[in-house]
Amino acid sequence: ERRPMGRYYDVPEYDAAFNRYARLMADLIIKYGHRILAKHMAQLWHTIWYPNLLEKPRPEARIHRLEKFSERMENMSRKAA
Repeated sequence: ERRPMGRYYDVPEYDAAFNRYARLMADLIIKYGHRILAKHMAQLWHTIWYPNLLEKPRPEARIHRLEKFSERMENMSRKAA
């Protein structure tokens, strides 16, 4: 059973809207969260461990790929916000 999270605003309509939003976000996280997490973990794994075959294998190249991946993730989070 779902219960309201609590009172956040002085206007009852705002509280109801916030509770609907929080419920929707929780449902989406429960429904799709594992897929999104698995996708990003796969991207991270591929970025760190599978080098470009044309570049020479060296530790700094792996770090560079990880930094590029981190930048892409930050850009994605900025677009989502």
